[in-house]
Amino acid sequence: MDIKLVVSDVDGTLLNSRHELSNFTRTTLLALQKQEIKFTVATGKILPAVIDVVKALDLTQPLILANGAIIQRPDGLLLYEMPLAPEYFSALLELVKASGLDYALYTRDRIFVPCCTSNTSLVVEYNDPEPVEIGQMDLADKTFCKLTVLERNDLDKLNHLRDFLNEKFDGLIKVHLSVPGMLEVFSAQTSKSLAVQIVAAKLKIDLQQVMVFGDSFNDLDMFKTAGRAVAMGNAADFIKRAAHITIRTNDQDGLAHYISTFFSL
Repeated sequence: MDIKLVVSDVDGTLLNSRHELSNFTRTTLLALQKQEIKFTVATGKILPAVIDVVKALDLTQPLILANGAIIQRPDGLLLYEMPLAPEYFSALLELVKASGLDYALYTRDRIFVPCCTSNTSLVVEYNDPEPVEIGQMDLADKTFCKLTVLERNDLDKLNHLRDFLNEKFDGLIKVHLSVPGMLEVFSAQTSKSLAVQIVAAKLKIDLQQVMVFGDSFNDLDMFKTAGRAVAMGNAADFIKRAAHITIRTNDQDGLAHYISTFFSL
């Protein structure tokens, strides 16, 4: 296959289970880019959370962030944004508040929480920037790319809230469990698939020349878009069934081994 663009999820795919970029993965991806194969990431994170990875890999292509709600250049220049729309955001936030669960609001460069708790510290554990307490801050002039509801111990509460929000805002939002304890809410127009299409078009690359790597539910839509979809060995079975091939796990440097072999690095 004449692959010209490789797009990788970050947590559970590019990084190992300790949220580290292995030296083998780094050297492999640097070698890949020297072969004039373009490489970028598609992640639920915002830019400050992945900037170290961006620098370590010397990335120059547009970055797919916040699950596709944002596309930015590595220098921060905004290329595309699809925030949660103001016409329903207030009602959405009120329902989340009424649930009594902790939550976090994401802009392009910051994370806001009502107050810091053991639940909100989950975002830091996944290498997101330290949240800022809202306090008396006026949020009226801000737009948010995603809202994350956080609950470490009772995952059933997140499942119930997911179903409730999907019913109330049918067709307006997307709600999914990304990692244990995190329920993420985006605009319904947000997807990694759409973002991959936008990036590929900007780079004048056909979608059949795109290879994608992922391990989670939010990677499925880009699996259907790309010419080559690769599932990690640590992915759930339904993710593996949607891919063209399943490789080693993220703790076994699966992505790097596969790329090294596929591109004869």
